[in-house]
Amino acid sequence: MIPLAPMDYYFFRRNLYTIQYIFEYKGHLDLRSFDIALQRTILSFPAVSARMRFVSDREIILEPGPPINVRSFSSRREIEFHSTEKNENLVQSIQNAEGEPLLAVKVTMTPTKTFIGFSFSHMLGDGKSIFHFLSELSRVCSGGTVINKPCDDRGKLIRGSGNYLGHAQAELFRTAGYVMPKPATAVNAHLEKIHYSKNKLDALQAKLVGRGISISKNDIVMADLAKRFHSFVPLHEGKFIIRCPVDYRRTLGLSETYFGNAIRDAVAAFDPAALKEMKIEEIALGIRRAINSVDGESVQQSLQCLYALREEKGFGVFEDVGCPGLIVTNCTKFPISKMDFGIGPPNKFHQASINPRLAILLPSMDGLEVRFNRPI
Repeated sequence: MIPLAPMDYYFFRRNLYTIQYIFEYKGHLDLRSFDIALQRTILSFPAVSARMRFVSDREIILEPGPPINVRSFSSRREIEFHSTEKNENLVQSIQNAEGEPLLAVKVTMTPTKTFIGFSFSHMLGDGKSIFHFLSELSRVCSGGTVINKPCDDRGKLIRGSGNYLGHAQAELFRTAGYVMPKPATAVNAHLEKIHYSKNKLDALQAKLVGRGISISKNDIVMADLAKRFHSFVPLHEGKFIIRCPVDYRRTLGLSETYFGNAIRDAVAAFDPAALKEMKIEEIALGIRRAINSVDGESVQQSLQCLYALREEKGFGVFEDVGCPGLIVTNCTKFPISKMDFGIGPPNKFHQASINPRLAILLPSMDGLEVRFNRPI
């Protein structure tokens, strides 16, 4: 039996918050060997094959479930990517429903390629946890064994520490960066792809450091995205919001192999009229201040607020909780190019689940690429 931490409950949506990764390879995968490796890896990651059981309207636990079956399909035609719409055919949808699997794996083979699509419920863990599992799966597929087993410290985060005396719904945005009711979802969106060269980012960062301004490349890219796209994102209480998840494993003294959601969004707010006149470095500094503000106290407050909200209204309340603003998630540190599942390194990588207002930072040959699903 595995309990869920407050941040895990935030991702309780029956038809939302699925992390979907598609790895594209040249050649054909040995399905039997891949399936054997998957089952062996899952033995060390019990949460991955678990099913949800609703203990009450306020508590969910994860319990052992049957094996995860790999679904395989063949296509007589080659598959090329021109939009996010076609990606949906290469992954299997999952729902956050009681007794249902929280991981789905789909393998599609064309005459010359193999696509491996993974669908994870976000309730299982954050991107770092997912790639922890995928890295160990890759190791097992290559003939090795699981070395970095997951650490389940969720019990330490059940309600946060200290006494929370606030009104959860009223304090939700201040403590956790979320709102209730959730922002409306854009009906239509257009996928934007923007390339940032490493040389240009290095040069700009060095120039700013020379002026005594300490910011990261991530801050610079987020600032540029804010400048470009703030007019397409609905405001929150008259402010433009840009946000990114901050890993708090080290902040709370958790193991680096903690398997679960250990993220708290850094939220930066700007006056939209002032934003038009601000320089990139000024916006980046505002973003950096928001990231630096995510400390142990702010994390504990967010955990306490999420816990209190669930105690007041039940976990079903998270169906109507959401995050306003432009959401940026940085995947450049994930070992995407090393994901060899018995067929060699991937030729391409695709993230199928790009929700409107979400920008994903991915590594490219000479810098990074941003994929932003811009609301229309």
